[in-house]
Amino acid sequence: MGYEMWMQALAALGASLGQATVGHIIPLSSFALPQLLTGEAGPMISVEEGSWFASMYPLGCLSGSILGGIQCDKVGRKKSMIIDCIGFIISFLILAFAESFPLLILGCDWLGMVVDLIV
Repeated sequence: MGYEMWMQALAALGASLGQATVGHIIPLSSFALPQLLTGEAGPMISVEEGSWFASMYPLGCLSGSILGGIQCDKVGRKKSMIIDCIGFIISFLILAFAESFPLLILGCDWLGMVVDLIV
């Protein structure tokens, strides 16, 4: 295989990994919420805060749907995918190291927005 074939294969792999990440994000609240309610993983949150945590991902998707088309038209598809991958990394880091409820909300909202930007 030539150089161009390898680059095309890597681009396809990158796009596929982006979709695999989306498959991990959708059930995030179902396995993280019970641990957050008991304080096992990260800050302990109340039941009301847990409902906000579970609903921030779809709310982020609303804004991502609108911004995704605009971003692709303005920046281009390739650069848009790179920007979205950086957004994934930032939002996962926010969620991983969140010490407070507002950071959890910010991470989930941003994650929902980035998911719809890449899809």
